[in-house]
Amino acid sequence: MEKITPLEQLEQEIKDKGIDVIEYPFTSDRLKGICLYQADKGKKYIGINKSIKTSKEKRCILSEELTHHEYSIGDITTDTKAENFARRKSREKLISLDSLISAYEKEPANFYELADNLDVTYEILMEALEDYMLKYGLNTKHKGYLITFSPCFYIEKI
Repeated sequence: MEKITPLEQLEQEIKDKGIDVIEYPFTSDRLKGICLYQADKGKKYIGINKSIKTSKEKRCILSEELTHHEYSIGDITTDTKAENFARRKSREKLISLDSLISAYEKEPANFYELADNLDVTYEILMEALEDYMLKYGLNTKHKGYLITFSPCFYIEKI
């Protein structure tokens, strides 16, 4: 039996929620994804830019757009508070403290390897660590581990 990838797992979650994913060649590479709701048909969609190169980036974008479907109402294109909330919730879902510990235990040499272990982009990892530092401060204890976010990131069993 083949192991399901994190991207495939997320795609199945999206499908199970009745949301269709459409890959589309957006005119701007800056626009990575968008969530849409067709009210007259009661149908939800996630549009994702065909220019996305990696499964990690696609997973990160799909996660954020799914979070928009779960938490946002209406047009939020100018609502930075709603946008930031969705991004933060998405990063928290992609990188839980449990998964962070598990990925760190594989002894990555740097943040790029840690991101690979988590199956996310480097940028999403760094933003998630910043989110956690804002939430918990310089460090936090979690399930027998001390996670230190700053000044130097590390995790140790306590």
